[in-house]
Amino acid sequence: MSLKNSIAAVADTIVPRPKLGDKIKKLLRPRRRFSIAAALLLFLILGGIWAAAKYGKQSEPEEPLTDPRAKEIKTMTLDRENRTAIKAVGTVKADSKIDVVALAGGTIKNLTFAVGDRVFAGGILASLNDNTVLTNLINAENNFANLQSSLILSRSMTEQSLRQASLGVDTAREGVAAAEIAAEAANNNLLNYDALRGKGDEDTKHNAVIAFNGHLNTIWSALDQVNYLIKAEGSLQLPGVENILGVKDMSSLSAAKQDYLKLKKSYLSLNDLSPAEDTITSAMAALSDALALTKQLVDGTIAVLDNTITSAEFPDSALAAQKNSFSGLRANIVGAQTAAGATRQALENLSLINTQERDALVSALNTANNRLTSAKTAFSNSLVGEENARLLSENQVLSAQTALDGARSQLNLARVAAGDLSVKAPISGVITAKYVDIGAEMNPGQPIAQISQAEMMKIETSLPSEDIYRIAIGQEAIIGNELKAVVSSIDPAADPVTRKVKLEIVFDNKNGELIQETFVDIVIPVKTGAESIYVPLKTVTVTQTESYVFVIKDDRAVKTPVILGKTEAEFIEVLSGLNRGDTLAVDGAKNLIDGDEVKITD
Repeated sequence: MSLKNSIAAVADTIVPRPKLGDKIKKLLRPRRRFSIAAALLLFLILGGIWAAAKYGKQSEPEEPLTDPRAKEIKTMTLDRENRTAIKAVGTVKADSKIDVVALAGGTIKNLTFAVGDRVFAGGILASLNDNTVLTNLINAENNFANLQSSLILSRSMTEQSLRQASLGVDTAREGVAAAEIAAEAANNNLLNYDALRGKGDEDTKHNAVIAFNGHLNTIWSALDQVNYLIKAEGSLQLPGVENILGVKDMSSLSAAKQDYLKLKKSYLSLNDLSPAEDTITSAMAALSDALALTKQLVDGTIAVLDNTITSAEFPDSALAAQKNSFSGLRANIVGAQTAAGATRQALENLSLINTQERDALVSALNTANNRLTSAKTAFSNSLVGEENARLLSENQVLSAQTALDGARSQLNLARVAAGDLSVKAPISGVITAKYVDIGAEMNPGQPIAQISQAEMMKIETSLPSEDIYRIAIGQEAIIGNELKAVVSSIDPAADPVTRKVKLEIVFDNKNGELIQETFVDIVIPVKTGAESIYVPLKTVTVTQTESYVFVIKDDRAVKTPVILGKTEAEFIEVLSGLNRGDTLAVDGAKNLIDGDEVKITD
């Protein structure tokens, strides 16, 4: 039904539609005609109010519901591709004035220019003072130096521990070799006895000569190992033990040195004998006495180690390695002593029946095999000890290196912050305006002076926010194919309509390469590795134990640990922890904690 018909129907309900004759009468009754018109007007007004209330309410957009607790932040999205340059198109404008702005806040303590002075690009125009920034730099430098020294000391100590463990392995390996020789000799004795029973006396004496030389070598090895620890003679000694060896009971060290000299004298006498089969019986008796002295010396050396304390140069692991080494040596000596006693007994009882002789050989073989088993066990234990020392050393060095890497990142951040306290001229030119005086308080982005150039051109362009964060004032830009220019200014906020940030690039146009109000191609190189991701320094939080950023997922801040690399200007390399395409919190990131709800602002 049309609006006209609806009005007519309502009018019929208020006043019946008049007939033709009534129309003539109605002309004579103007008051009633006025009543009908008023009724129609009232209806139209009420209908309009009702329609506005109904349809206007439905079309009114609902207010978005926002959580008043959500923290406002600005973000950037990491490039999905690893670009080495940012490309754009800009408009060439005439430019003869550039404001020099401070990159950090602080109090101006020095100004090196006056209006009318000619300045050059990179020259320092002002120095700011911020005690907090300088204190942070000093603390970061001291912390880095301390951790660097700690890493060097840790490497030195772990290398020494590894050397001690390796020495224990070598000693145990020598013990196995000696035990194998002894076992082989015992086995050969038994085989020879069975094969050449008639030549028993000759074989016994011959083997005794061989065993004598082997045992003599064992005594010499023991002398050498003991002397390297206690330094009874000569100048060589195990590093780090000189001032701590046997300090709990110095008499144990003195007794060990006396035993060493006594055994050394006995060894020299035995070494001069060169026994043959006719003199081996007496020589073996003297050898048995020397082995007893050897065991006494080794026991005394173990007592010295029990009275030794540890130090930074001789840690617990080194002391334990030495004790294990001498315990293995003692087992070797006991085995040699047993074997020498058996040989001596065989020599003294050649007249015994063949059965007794063979039983003695079997017993010697079993003893040698047991000694070999013990030596192999000691060798296996030394290998385990060496592996444990290696793992412990790696963990200690890794921990020290991790702490140093964190300190290096903190130092880089502190140096960048301190460097920003020096305000430098972005271009060469003449100072045409001075905005501040010494003692003034500055905010980041606040201008301090104006530099003018008659030959300068500026190129205006706009970039997405994720690209802006990869660019710094003073960075080089390429105009066209080869013209070099410099980024001079970056707007602090994006355009509310285009969501892009305005950027200005200055170019020395003294040769007239650019024409005003023309469009040019712009390429801004970005330093990056093949797989590297660079983010603004202010997005990264570095502590003593970790480095992290906040990645935005489903309107919430997710704390994400990262491993940092080198610093490039106001950016730092992220070696791992981030993926291209991640949305990263930038402004406001320092106020976030893991799981915070966020509101992204332009």
